[in-house]
Amino acid sequence: VLFPSHDRFHPDTLAQWAATEGIRRIGTVVLLPGLCRSSSGMEGALLKGCAQPGDLEFFEAHLTEGRSPRWKNPATANEVMVPQSMAQALQLRIGDPLTVHFLLNPVRVRNYVVSGFYDMPMQNELGRPVVVVAQAGLAKLLGWSPGYCSHLEIELEDFRKMDLVRQTLEQD
Repeated sequence: VLFPSHDRFHPDTLAQWAATEGIRRIGTVVLLPGLCRSSSGMEGALLKGCAQPGDLEFFEAHLTEGRSPRWKNPATANEVMVPQSMAQALQLRIGDPLTVHFLLNPVRVRNYVVSGFYDMPMQNELGRPVVVVAQAGLAKLLGWSPGYCSHLEIELEDFRKMDLVRQTLEQD
């Protein structure tokens, strides 16, 4: 479940929400569309900026080659994980460069290095590939202060209780 927001959430608030019945995990993310370019072509993608170790668990569980990004300095981290389908379309290999054009005003370009590939179930249903990057790098690109995010990502213990969990959070 994603809750759109361009806000800063106090760690105590996030901890309180994480303790809500029915929530398995809660985290902040930054989502930003971009145009990815390799030496073999271009493809549109949604870049997902992750910050917490738990944010990568889903992608690590579906890793097909390589490894998770190592973001020792998140503000300047340049390693990314890309979906296997995008890797094939752009003829990417582990360690290859990936240039991303962000259609902001002005247009900004960032260079990344591919650390791993994952095979995400239902990728075609989402409409565009999801490239996993360091959250701090995207926030910096947008000129946001540390701690700001575009969405809250909430993993539920039982998706059938989504409405109940949403109501509980909206009351807080």
